[in-house]
Amino acid sequence: MDDHDGNLPTVEEIEKVWENKYCEPEDPDATEGEEEEEDKQSPEYKKSRAATELITWWMDVFMPLAVGLEFWGPNIRPFSLMTDTKYIDGDVSGEEKVLVTTTSEAYAYQTYANCRDKWIADWKFLKKNPKKSIPKYNKHDPSTFKHKNKWSNATTGSVQGGGWDIAGLEYLQKMITKVGKFREEEEKRGYKTYKLVQKFLKIANDVKLDDTPPKPAGKKRKRNDDEAEKAEDVFKFTYVDE
Repeated sequence: MDDHDGNLPTVEEIEKVWENKYCEPEDPDATEGEEEEEDKQSPEYKKSRAATELITWWMDVFMPLAVGLEFWGPNIRPFSLMTDTKYIDGDVSGEEKVLVTTTSEAYAYQTYANCRDKWIADWKFLKKNPKKSIPKYNKHDPSTFKHKNKWSNATTGSVQGGGWDIAGLEYLQKMITKVGKFREEEEKRGYKTYKLVQKFLKIANDVKLDDTPPKPAGKKRKRNDDEAEKAEDVFKFTYVDE
């Protein structure tokens, strides 16, 4: 998903991202026969390949920025499952924490559903008007409606960013239930799907399939404001692709 034209997967596709059939990671040293090449041209293979690329993008690009790099950074996700518990750098409680809680994963879905259309509209506007600022939502100007999130409004609520429509909160609860149910089923399967996707994340991060986690290098430095702003920009625009 490196080239894009301002499109993103639909909300429905993202909601079902764990329900797809994926391709097993390929052995780069394996000899490919003619039969295998024919198989790769089949609709079934192409569909599973597309599903593999989508789940990899979701877990390797979107999820880290949705839940935080301290919980799902590049030295964590290729070696851990979301349900694993670990000591988190900078956490003063001294207790192990679930890397990606059910609520955190559900929040990622809520964020995507809430912001997807706005992100696309913003990206397309900046592509056509690179020197202009994205129009701010104005309830009296219909041309700005597409630049507003679906359920949230940062200018309302008791705190900035706290203004949520009831539909958005109901969606979050729906996804908490959905994520929780899938995790229960995945635990019964011995986390078979999670472990397969973990292999995709190793490949995406140039980690060998048999590599072990790197040893801690001491206390990590805190990201400065410039780094945080850069991460926010990536979150908004880099992944807008197909």
